[in-house]
Amino acid sequence: MLDREAETKGCVALLVGPDLWTTIDHGIEVAWRLAHELPQHPLRWLAGDGDLWLSRHDLHHAGLTDLVDVVDPGDARALQDVSVMVRTGYSSSSLPMLAAAHSAGVPIAALRHDDLPFASTALDVFDVDALIEEARRLIDCRSRS
Repeated sequence: MLDREAETKGCVALLVGPDLWTTIDHGIEVAWRLAHELPQHPLRWLAGDGDLWLSRHDLHHAGLTDLVDVVDPGDARALQDVSVMVRTGYSSSSLPMLAAAHSAGVPIAALRHDDLPFASTALDVFDVDALIEEARRLIDCRSRS
């Protein structure tokens, strides 16, 4: 588990798309911005077996290794203590994890995609600034409740 000096709040789960080698995903940018803008919220990067190496590699080169916990979506810890989920890519194969988060009452921030019935707002494609703002809004709402 990550050791943060600041008082920690609920975890923010970053759901990256499968096959990071070939798909468009904003995970590193979102992780970097949230880690620096909201350091009191631990980050959990959800990536499957095929993406673990690339995820850890990219997080290392972004200077985020000590700030982001990488967890397989099938791991029992995937949704543990998660306050907000942010889907950082566009893949439809993340639907089971989105459904699990939704069923657990976890609000979801995501960019527009055909398979997205669970997000609080479907944001414009490639609008990472809007995705960050929506994540911050959901985090603020959860922090107040």
